[in-house]
Amino acid sequence: MILYPIPERRPTTIEQISSKCGSVGICTACGRIAYFRRYLDNHRELGNCLFCGASNRKRQICYLLRKELKSGDIGKIITSASILNAESSGGLHNSLKHNTNYISSEYFGDAYRSGEMVNGTLHVNLLDTHFDDNKFDFVLTSDVLEHIPDPYKAFREIYRILRPGGVHIFTVPFYQTHYFDEKRAEIIDSQIIHHMEPIYHLDPNNPNGILVYNIFSIEMLLNLSRIGYRTIMHKLYAFRYGIFGNNAIIFESRKI
Repeated sequence: MILYPIPERRPTTIEQISSKCGSVGICTACGRIAYFRRYLDNHRELGNCLFCGASNRKRQICYLLRKELKSGDIGKIITSASILNAESSGGLHNSLKHNTNYISSEYFGDAYRSGEMVNGTLHVNLLDTHFDDNKFDFVLTSDVLEHIPDPYKAFREIYRILRPGGVHIFTVPFYQTHYFDEKRAEIIDSQIIHHMEPIYHLDPNNPNGILVYNIFSIEMLLNLSRIGYRTIMHKLYAFRYGIFGNNAIIFESRKI
């Protein structure tokens, strides 16, 4: 039984070995038997597939998506489901881009409106998308919501564009030992106000990185319930797929 708060634990023997040597398993992104590169001290972000480059975190999203689609472990993810993915490069994107009803996007800043094309890539602001109500079966976001000043407005917008029964599969930085979200920064009167030392994450569209406004905790699940989601928090440990680490946390929010 896992009780909340979830205590930190020592790395398992498998995790210690994978940090130094990597591991072998089925990549849930490309569907191949693959070698996952060394995880070093960051199981969440590393352990990249030798073939498609998908990290542990991206494989977690594909793991849940395959479960939802009942698509099996081996081979490409083939589906007629309508999917919006809030990124347009990397192993997760490449595992889905061949599907007809798949849309990928990026966020390029407030100078653009949702629906515009920027250098051939669709710009979408998750606070105010251009999509119709009830459009998508799945929305995928991988460490996106922490970079939005008002993340629950984005969660509400995602709820709007999901079809009834549709699922938002997502990862965010998540404190397993806290109860309340950590608001690190916010925008007041068009100015960024920092409440804590700024943290920036790597971003392919911004060489200076992208600011973290919030780190989430169990409070997020309560807020999602108020919006109308039924959310399951998964703490994954699946050696078969190279998915492990103390922070293999992923969320599945269904529109009800």
